[in-house]
Amino acid sequence: MISKRLGKIDGVGHCITGDRSGKRRKSGWEYPHVCVDDNSRTACTEVLPDEKATSAICFLIRAAAWFQRHGVAISRLMADIDWCSLTCSRQLWTTSRPSM
Repeated sequence: MISKRLGKIDGVGHCITGDRSGKRRKSGWEYPHVCVDDNSRTACTEVLPDEKATSAICFLIRAAAWFQRHGVAISRLMADIDWCSLTCSRQLWTTSRPSM
């Protein structure tokens, strides 16, 4: 599981316009959260408004339910080392994950 902060870019880029002189300003951030099953390479992704612990944990619960609906059994969770509130999510995961 990983989450990443990506900047939104306002307008079209120089590849389309051919003009490199214009400065573009970022119009905020997007936070894609991704879970990938290492065996089947099945992935569940969501773009969320932030990468706070509550958002990440809720995504983890929704991703586990999604994997269960698609027949993927979850036995372990690996997360990016910089992922927000890893300890809290592991604790929540072990106590409230869906039955497999």
